[in-house]
Amino acid sequence: MDKKILLIVDPQYDFMDEGNLPVIGSTKRMDALASYIRDNKEYSHIIITADWHPCNHSSFKKFGGIWPVHCVQHTHGAAINTNVHNACFETSGVTNILLKGNTAEVEEYSIFSNPSAKLYLQNIISIGEFDEFVFMGIAGDICLLNSVKGLMELGIPTNKITIIKNGTASIDENVLINFCKDNNINLV
Repeated sequence: MDKKILLIVDPQYDFMDEGNLPVIGSTKRMDALASYIRDNKEYSHIIITADWHPCNHSSFKKFGGIWPVHCVQHTHGAAINTNVHNACFETSGVTNILLKGNTAEVEEYSIFSNPSAKLYLQNIISIGEFDEFVFMGIAGDICLLNSVKGLMELGIPTNKITIIKNGTASIDENVLINFCKDNNINLV
C-alpha cells in the first residue's frame, strides 16, 4: 500500500468567504476538502498548516505590510474550519497542526519557512518513505504554492506531488495552474 501524506494549507476562517482576508469560493472548496478527507482515509499523516500571527505582525498594513489584519492568535479568524478539522480527526492516521507566521517580524508564506515546522516535517519525511504528497487548502497561489516549493527544496521529486484543485481555493488560480505545468506537478 502506498504511503501518502496530506498537507492542508491554512483552512482558516479569516481566509473563508466572510473572513478578513477572503479568498472567493473558499467556503465551497473547504466543504469539498472535508468530504474528500472523509472519502479518502488512506493517509498515514495529515498536516494542517495555520497562520498564527501576533496582533502586531509585520504583514499587516498598519505595520507596513500589504495584508489586512488576519489570523491573529487566539481569534475566531485564526481557527481551523470546523468541517475540515472534524474530518481530519475522524481518520485513523496521525493529524497535526503546524503554525507559521507566529513571529511579528517574519512573514512565512511556506510552512517550510518556519524553523520548528520545517524540522518537524523533515523528520516525518525522513522516516515516512512517502510515495505521494497531496496538497489542498487556501490560498493555492500563495501559501500552498510556496509550501510546495519548500517541499521541492527538500529534494522531493515533483512526480510525487499532487494538488487537488477541488479542495484548493486561489486568488488567481492561473498562477497555480501555470506553476504545476512548468514543474510537472500533478494537478487533479
